[in-house]
Amino acid sequence: MANKKELPVFHLMVFILSIAVVGSVFFLSRYNPAVGTSAPQITLEQKMAHLQTGTPLAVQTTKLAIPRWIMGLILGFLIIQILPLVAASHKVRAGALTRREVRQIEFLAETPLFLGLLGSLLGVCMTQFISGTLAAPLAYLTSISGILLYLFGRFTILVSLPSSGDLNEE
Repeated sequence: MANKKELPVFHLMVFILSIAVVGSVFFLSRYNPAVGTSAPQITLEQKMAHLQTGTPLAVQTTKLAIPRWIMGLILGFLIIQILPLVAASHKVRAGALTRREVRQIEFLAETPLFLGLLGSLLGVCMTQFISGTLAAPLAYLTSISGILLYLFGRFTILVSLPSSGDLNEE
């Protein structure tokens, strides 16, 4: 499998990574969410009074703000998702690719999908831990460990196996 011409994908990926890092640092340095005071919780008696009279409950007017640590987590996972693509585009630049290298490139190209899912699960899990509810994080921790084990097993076991074409050639 010879790579006839050099593709500019590697330079594009490095450029995208650079823009993401610089943009993330700039955004996080300027991002200061407003600290809002939470509205007092409505009591059960007030809810019952609204139900009996048929009037709607008061609308919460608190402005939603994304905490700085969540923004850092989001931007960090964005950057981490680009790194396997940079590595894959660097491997594609090789003159001749073995079947093993092609499978490594395929793995690296699929990795951002799983890292994005891992980031969303980690964000929800951390939010749940901070808010003090522990029902959801236990389920998310099993999903997180499953994704990490899948990525580890895929890279260490499946990529290192000879392909069916390699077995037929022997």
